[in-house]
Amino acid sequence: MDRNDTNHEKNSVAGFIEHLARTTEAPEKFVRGVRDLFEKKGLDLDADVGPYREAIEAAFLREGEVRSNLERARAGLQEIQKNVTEMTKHLRTHYRNLEGAAAELRASAEMMRSAGQGTPARSETKNGFVLPPGGWIVPGPEDEQ
Repeated sequence: MDRNDTNHEKNSVAGFIEHLARTTEAPEKFVRGVRDLFEKKGLDLDADVGPYREAIEAAFLREGEVRSNLERARAGLQEIQKNVTEMTKHLRTHYRNLEGAAAELRASAEMMRSAGQGTPARSETKNGFVLPPGGWIVPGPEDEQ
């Protein structure tokens, strides 16, 4: 192919589309869609690209930007999925630890009940907190603050 054929390829609509497809690595489906658009409008793909050059170039650039944004979004989603998986593992570990602590507390409460040190009566609580025998641990004024 001589130099004039190469220039003709880049100067025709079809040639310019092919050139941009190669340089932007646009997917074949998109390239086919651009060609189909010209054919459906009855425009000759061998015609001079001049009046369509900017529009075709803009379309390929936008497609490249969309593809790039999509790739970044996919990478971000994979990172989020990885983080959620890791957090889930940590939460399960903490949950098992809490279950163990709760079982120990229930066992201690049961031992206290069986030893005659049952849970305090409701009158021995203040605002939902169980008071130790003899009242408050920290000395302070008798009236409420």
